[in-house]
Amino acid sequence: MVSVTPVTSEDQTTRDRLLSVAREAFPYGQHWFVHLSDHVLAARHDETVVGGVVLNMYEAGNQRVGIIEWIFTDESARGLGAGQRLTEAAIDYLNDRSCDRVLTIVEWHNTSSSKLFAHRDFRPISAWETLLTYGVTQTARIWAYFPIGCHLWERTLSEDDETGASKSTQALVRGRAAMVEAATANALLLLVAVATSVGVSETFAHAGPVALVAVLFLAVRHLPRRALAWIKGDAEWGYRSWGHTYPLALLIALLGGYLPAPGGFEPARQIWTYRDHRQQLGGASLASGMLLLGLLTVVMLELPPVNGLPDPVVSAIGLSAGAYVFVDVLAVFWPFTMYNATTLYRWSRWIWAILALGAAGLFGMWIF
Repeated sequence: MVSVTPVTSEDQTTRDRLLSVAREAFPYGQHWFVHLSDHVLAARHDETVVGGVVLNMYEAGNQRVGIIEWIFTDESARGLGAGQRLTEAAIDYLNDRSCDRVLTIVEWHNTSSSKLFAHRDFRPISAWETLLTYGVTQTARIWAYFPIGCHLWERTLSEDDETGASKSTQALVRGRAAMVEAATANALLLLVAVATSVGVSETFAHAGPVALVAVLFLAVRHLPRRALAWIKGDAEWGYRSWGHTYPLALLIALLGGYLPAPGGFEPARQIWTYRDHRQQLGGASLASGMLLLGLLTVVMLELPPVNGLPDPVVSAIGLSAGAYVFVDVLAVFWPFTMYNATTLYRWSRWIWAILALGAAGLFGMWIF
């Protein structure tokens, strides 16, 4: 039997144990960001701490918002239901403290966690919905909690505000709006990056083509996954944005770089299993990765149609190709584990290795 109890700030022994469990539970690099707040719950089995959840609360206008920042368990707790007990205890804890809403994040491919939260009335919320609900200032504060490429999930603890439509239908409608949001955001990010590198006046003289480059690269990335879903007859796939990536991407753009915030196509239903779609996701990642490598080769060799284009457009294509190849073909380490490279790696390490060698070779030629 797993029991969950609050941890006081004076109980340093338990807090040290929780930090140890948390840093074992998260990938290298990410584990250094794990911290404990004043609101921490510990799960115990046979008097041993086997997991914990870190919570926070703040006021957003006339609402009190609770955040589930970190939730983690020790390997020894597998099969004990510790994650479920921690989630339920966290919701009860925040409800008892008069929170109106609860926010958390779920890695898009962590379908066991998304199932856990979906069964407890959480739903994914897009960047646009976040802005409309919380405003610019509070949205920036919310996004500061969450890493690249995860989905923000929300539960309303007050009266339910969902409509009578099915959850998958709602997700599809939200997905279309999120697609427009992501295309606009990535176009603006690329414009800023190119303006920093080439110059503001020259870039904005070719603003339309530069923005179009961002949209075309989003299409190259997403069309293989969308096409495979259509071929398999799975119509209920939707788009979900990575809005909380925008602040970091903007900072990088101001420095002349480009971090895509592409979001992703995935089953629109809230409860699905990554394992059941692994082949489909891996094959789509392979197809988009090969297309991206081809585009990077065209840029490097200055082949038509790139040769002869205005400098801002060439810069936009080069930045986009290089960035997408890095995150979608090469980078299988945190904080880029939500991109396609990790999906490809989990599907077939051999295929990933071949594409990664090709990408590394292209980058080597480009640099040297």
